[in-house]
Amino acid sequence: MKLITLSILFSTFAFSNCEPIVYDESRGEKYLVVGISDGDSISIVDSNKKTERVRLATIDAPEMGQAFGKASKQSLSQMIYKKHVQVIVKNRDRYGRMVGEVYIGELNANVEQLRRGMAWHYRRHAGEQSRADRILYEEVERSARKRNAGLWKDDDPTPPWDYRKKNPRNDR
Repeated sequence: MKLITLSILFSTFAFSNCEPIVYDESRGEKYLVVGISDGDSISIVDSNKKTERVRLATIDAPEMGQAFGKASKQSLSQMIYKKHVQVIVKNRDRYGRMVGEVYIGELNANVEQLRRGMAWHYRRHAGEQSRADRILYEEVERSARKRNAGLWKDDDPTPPWDYRKKNPRNDR
């Protein structure tokens, strides 16, 4: 009886119009990264050949027209392009993209982009993080700043949210 109930619950959840299923390590589900748009946005394909766009949660990388925009994209590409990743989905953004943490093995690509100095901790969304994650992201960014890693080599790098205000695009 428990098995039937679990099967019905799973079917109802899996096929309902709900948010994407969070990666379940016991299922071993992984996605192939097939595209890198910039330093915080990727395209993935699941085992059914369905393509999804993913925005790396709570980081914000330089835009492609900004200093370090290409370097940030290259950093993320070198780390995960054409590799299998796991996505811990937090929500969807207004563009329909999954928003989540991307893992390659045990490596959190979101945090690694911060560590390399290729993104800012996006404090606008820090309230969506656990206290521990917020502290981790803040500390990793602070360390990158102290080491003058990546974009922190510039004396006064422009945050992407300020850049977007001055350079609006309609095709995000």
